[in-house]
Amino acid sequence: MNDQQIRNGLRNRLIRAYAERPDTIIVDELGLCAGHTRADLVVVNGSLTGFEIKSDRDSLVRLKNQVSAYSRVFDYATLVVAGRHLDHAAEQVPSWWGIETVQSWGGRGSRFHVIRPPKRNESLDPLALAQLLWRDEVLEILISRNRIKQSSRLPRRILWNALIDAVPLEQLRRIVRTQLRTRPHWRADRPQTSGGGRYQPFAK
Repeated sequence: MNDQQIRNGLRNRLIRAYAERPDTIIVDELGLCAGHTRADLVVVNGSLTGFEIKSDRDSLVRLKNQVSAYSRVFDYATLVVAGRHLDHAAEQVPSWWGIETVQSWGGRGSRFHVIRPPKRNESLDPLALAQLLWRDEVLEILISRNRIKQSSRLPRRILWNALIDAVPLEQLRRIVRTQLRTRPHWRADRPQTSGGGRYQPFAK
């Protein structure tokens, strides 16, 4: 199975899981850490959950950097990996990450097996979270808090730092989730579901 086949199978699975739950979106390829890497699939609701996919055709060369970026941003993270990469990949992810294997299911799609469920990440990076926001979004938030002038032309890096100085981490988490869910015309073709809460891994 290639990366796209696994992605489609996982996306469909998540859509089914959240079909009856409001306020959840599923986003493909969300840029992280100012665009230095991308998360394959992201569930946005009461938390941020990221999924990194490694098919049999993928290399693990970039996994270390991807794990670092995911671990700065996501409340929960899961590695979805083809069988041949399982042992090596599992050694490279923190113990709080979930791990699932995937295999083709008789030509009818993908079958996922939970090796371990994700746990809560306790080491979020406020700057990395702020970097999920667009410049105009950060500017609007800072203006509403009288932290900056309407006409400001400050670069993004200064605005991001001003934001993390202006709001505590828990409030920043809520702001980021709300902005991701409510961006008008943002990736209108992306699959969306309704849901709340966090991703619940399926039983083995």
